[in-house]
Order: sequence, then structure tokens, then C-alpha cells
Amino acid sequence: MKMKSMKFGVLVACMTLLMSVLTSVNLRGDTNYVSGYLYGNHKWVATNTYILKGFTYVMSNATLDIEAGTVIKGSSGTGTSGTAANDFGCLFVCRGGKVNAIGSVDKPIIFTAEVDDVTDSGDLPFPTRGLWGGVVLFGNARLNNAGWTTNNVSYDIYEGLPDLVVTNSANGQVDFIHRYGGSDDSDSSGVYKYVSVRHGGKKMTTDKEINGWSLGAVGRGTTMEYLEAYCIADDGFEFFGGSVNTKYLVSAFNDDDVFDTDQGYNGSNQFWFGIQESGAKDNGAEQNGQPQPPDVRVSGALPLANYTVRNATLIGAGVGSSANDALRFRQENKSRWYNSIFTDFGGVRVRIDDDGTSTPDLKNNIFWGYKVGSNEDYGGTYVSSNSNPTIDPMIVSISRTQDNKLDPTLKVNSPAYTIAQTDVVGFDVVNFTGAFGSDNWAQGWTALSSDGFFVEYVPQAKSPVLSVSSATTALKVNFASELGRTYTIQSSVVPSQSVVGTQVVSQNIVGYVRLNLNKGYNLIGNQLNNGNNLIGNVLNVPDGTTVYKFNGKYSANSYVDGAWDLSTMTLPVGEGFFINVPSATTITLIGEVSQNNNKTLANGISLLSVPMAVGGSLTDVGGLVANEGDVVYQWTGTGFGAKEFVDGVWSPSVPSVKVGEGFFLKGSGRSYVVNGGNNNSWKVVQSGVVGTGSELSVEVSVVDSVGFIRVVVE
Repeated sequence: MKMKSMKFGVLVACMTLLMSVLTSVNLRGDTNYVSGYLYGNHKWVATNTYILKGFTYVMSNATLDIEAGTVIKGSSGTGTSGTAANDFGCLFVCRGGKVNAIGSVDKPIIFTAEVDDVTDSGDLPFPTRGLWGGVVLFGNARLNNAGWTTNNVSYDIYEGLPDLVVTNSANGQVDFIHRYGGSDDSDSSGVYKYVSVRHGGKKMTTDKEINGWSLGAVGRGTTMEYLEAYCIADDGFEFFGGSVNTKYLVSAFNDDDVFDTDQGYNGSNQFWFGIQESGAKDNGAEQNGQPQPPDVRVSGALPLANYTVRNATLIGAGVGSSANDALRFRQENKSRWYNSIFTDFGGVRVRIDDDGTSTPDLKNNIFWGYKVGSNEDYGGTYVSSNSNPTIDPMIVSISRTQDNKLDPTLKVNSPAYTIAQTDVVGFDVVNFTGAFGSDNWAQGWTALSSDGFFVEYVPQAKSPVLSVSSATTALKVNFASELGRTYTIQSSVVPSQSVVGTQVVSQNIVGYVRLNLNKGYNLIGNQLNNGNNLIGNVLNVPDGTTVYKFNGKYSANSYVDGAWDLSTMTLPVGEGFFINVPSATTITLIGEVSQNNNKTLANGISLLSVPMAVGGSLTDVGGLVANEGDVVYQWTGTGFGAKEFVDGVWSPSVPSVKVGEGFFLKGSGRSYVVNGGNNNSWKVVQSGVVGTGSELSVEVSVVDSVGFIRVVVE
């Protein structure tokens, strides 16, 4: 990051302009050269190529729509790496202007250099940077300090450019085209999705380069998702104040920082990926809350830099590189980094320039591969080992060459799947730490993909969610299928998953329990989740049936004329109940195996039916361990038989519990686990089921007294 030092007064250069030097020409197949000031509504289409011949401004109240698949190129101008000249291509979106750039995975919108042939991955040697500018957004959200003045102003001026005033002679509209900042945190600068910015970062003045994405006081009304900055000669993304929220950002092989924040940025961010190479780099994330010297600092200025980043994966330039810290915090930074991975850095984990004023919150992150033994590493204070372990995250593979070997997803046994997930309101709930689980969301639309860094894309099968319904002599197992995938239906008498290698199985298990009921009273229980477990969902019984639910006392519920008296009664998994049927009958309970394996007993008497794998002794019933003085009461058909646990022994014998049977337990409160253990006994009952891209319903015969079903995807 190169912070600005504005020592000059406002330069007012009132310019009388025509309506615009840009036009809305959309001639298909044309190469359009554009520069200057864009007013009104414009659309750029994918069959044209657009070349920015200089600074191009989307003015206040103007809208530019960019079609998916459009390529926009920036000219290099006359400046060199040592001598700046601001005549290179660069897109500025002024305060009040909007760009709607909505690409897709297979049709990203690409901003790149004029000399880049986007159809040829090898036309520019890696890593080519600084050939044009980048994308610069100016919004009306708040920033905390302009840095160049102690006056209480709500705006700043971008990176050493003049405070230029432009007047539209047609309608009198006045724009300060290089200012950003205001008072509207909900301001919108448009929609940006699946947009890649490549080979930019041209120098404007000494130590002043354009970033890939420069976000000046951009408001949270702006949508920014699936964006890339690739081979930029400055930061990939830099936030100058503002409150914009982002998701799915990629910052790859940029000189300077992967991500940079300044001036009280306070947005929410999830799924950031960054990777650096040793030839040109700085920090993984460089983070200011206030300007750094020699700029003016106003202590305590609002808004504070209290943004949140959750699920980032930042890969440094290699453990042998230099000046490559993972996280660097400067003036008055209060940011929060949760459930992120930082690995392969040549510098320290955490560096803080003003310890005590900058107080970041780091929680449930993984650090691995960094400079150790340095007194510059503040990790001992801010990276407590109990919530930020130093452990190999087991990323599939790291590569910084175009060899199709970069895969930032996690191996199946990665510890990143076991780190506690920090609960942040409004963020997507995932089961992994870092930017990726098993799916690479950056595949297909980025330069990392098209230029041959990523492992060649083979879409991973999706794990289906099963539901179950009953047929006459079978179960119908229902799930959404993917076109062309092959599905195998498996069954077992044990309701627990076992996975071989990289096998993809259904997210849940469904099943059935068949119970032969005698005429009169039977003590049974619910084994499976079916919907919300309302009694009508759980039981399919003949007229004249009555259920007695026990909760310290009995509650009766009768089934008469096809309806339950108490239709809102629930029969939760693991609870037992009496059922009185008018004649001997067989019922089948169906549903999903409970994924909530933890149960709690209160002191006293409980009526239970612990979901279990197979019938057996009480010690086989999940994790229910007997306590001294426990008494089990089992129904004999006419009364109860009691067995007591005394001096560590069941008397007169160990109680035997059958599948679906209920029993009373008298004893002290405790917790126990159900549906535990391993299962290697899955058997194929139907194979070769071909996915159609829509819902499938597969019939599975009901043969045994108990059975559990899962689906394996190939």
C-alpha cells in the first residue's frame, strides 16, 4: 500500500464539455475505442471489444451495463515504469454512477491489457504486470479521515490525482471526478459479478499505482461477488473506507498486498483467496484504520476499521521469501478474521505497528508455514493456540507456475473440517475453515483457470439429500440427481456412515423399522425423523388405536375416523410410548436417521426408545452407560419386568432391548450418544441408477425388520 499525502489545495479546472465523448454504439463485432466522460445509459456487448484509450469516467447518474462475456482492454499510454503519464486506459466509476457488470462462470467479464489475447494463455509471459490501469469505484459511503487535512471533510481525493471539477454544458451537472466519500453507507455503485481484472497497476505518479480494484468509500448497496485481480503491479484489492460487503474474491500474483484496507473500512467479507509469488509481493493483508505517516492521523475518528473477514485462504510467496507477513495491522485497526487459513509466508504470522491501538480479533484460524522465532511476530498475543492452531491445513496442492497443479481445496482428512465455526450473523454457514472445502468456486472464470494454474476442472459429484416415502411393499427413496451421474443404492442394519477414500455419499441416511404389534398394549418408540415428527407423520395405524405418551404422567391420543384427537402431538426420536391397537398388526416407521446424536436424561423415570443399530443388551443401546442404582422396566405384554444395576452388575440379568422396543429407565440424569459406532456393512441393493438432472424416486424392498438406506454417487 502506498498511502497518499495530499499537500496541495483544491485544483479547480472547470471544463465545458459536450454531452459525452463516449457514445452508446453497440455495433456487433466492432472494436470500440473509448475515453473521457460517460453520461446517460450505455450498454457494452460481448460481440464487441472495448479499448479504453485513456481515463474513462462513468459520471454521476450514468449507468453502464456490461454483458456477460464482454472483453474490455486498456491501452498502456506513453508512461514507463520509471516515468508516469496518465494517458493509459483506466475505468473510473464516479460517485452516483453505476456499472452493472454481470458475468457468469462460463462467460466472465474480462478487463485486461490491450496487447492481451484472452484466447491464448501463453501470449504474455508470467507474471506480466502494469500494462494499463484497473477498475476504480468512488462511492458516497463514510470514511474516517482524509489524511491530507485536519479539517472535518467527508471526502478524499484518489491517489495523488487533481481535484478535478467537470461541468456538463447540456444540463449543468457538476462532478468532482476524483473524489470519494460521503455519508451514505448504503450507497450503490452497481453490481459486479464474475469479473476478472488482469495485468493492470500502471503508475500514475511516484509510488502511486492503480490497484486491480480500488474501492473508494463504496457503499453496501453495491454487489461485489466473484471478482479477480490477477498480475497487478500494486494491490489486488484496496478498500479506502466504505462499507461494501464482498464474497468470493481472488487476488493472485499481485505486486504489493493481496488485500489492503484504509480509512475506516467496515464491511463484511466471506470467501477470499489470495496467492503470491516471490518476485513481487508484500503482505498477505495490510490493514490500516488511519493513514500512516507522513499523512495526518486523527485518533478515534469514525467509522472504525472493524470489518469482518471469514473464510479466507491466503497463500504467501513461500517460506523462503522475505518481507512477506501474513497479516499486518497498522494504525487503529479493529478488524475480525475468523475461520481462515494463512500458509506459506516468508514473514511472520501477525505484525502490529501500533500494538495497543490496533486490536484485531483472530479466532478459529489456521496458521502454517511462516517465519518463527521472531520478536516481530505478535502471534503469541493475537494468535492463541487454543483457537488459532498451528497445523498443516492440508491444502491439496500449491503451485505458482502454469502447470495445472494449483488446487486450493482441502484434502478429505484436513483439520480445517474440524475447526469450530465462528457464528457470524449474515454469513453463509459452512463446515470448513478457509475459502474452500472440496469445491473450487474460482474454477472456470478466473485467469488462474484460463492461464493454466488450476488443476484441470473435473466437477465433483454433489452429495444428495435423501427423503423417504412408503409404498405397498417398498420404500421410495427420493433425491435430486445430476445429469449423467451414476447412483448406487446401499442398505445396512447399522445406521452410521463409513466412507472409502474419496467416495461421495448422501448427506443423510434414511430407513425403516417394522414392528409386529400384539392386540392390546405394546411399548415401542420412534426411531427415525419424519418431517417434524408429528404423530400423523410417524404412525400409520388402524382406527381405534390409542397412543399414551409419558412425560411424568400419561397423555392419551386416539385415532378415530382417520384422524388423531391431538394432531399436534409429537413423537421425538429416542422417546418411547404405549400404543394400544384393536387387533394384531404390523406398522412400519420410516424417516431419516437422526443426526443429533446427543441426548440428555433428567433425574427420575424416563420412557425411552434409543435408536440403535441392532437389538442387543442395554450396553449396546447407543452410548447409554448404566449408573449404580439404575432400574430398567420392560413390558411383558401384561406387566413390567424389572432389572437393577447393583454393585456394577445387572440383576437378575442384563436387560435385552429389541429394535423399536420402548423401556422405562429409573435413574440419575446423564447425557448419552445414539447412533454411534462404525459401519462397514453397507451392501448394494441397486446399482447403475443414472441421474437425469431432476428428482429421482427409487423403490427399495422392505424385507428385514430394520433397514437403513444411503446413496453413493459416481
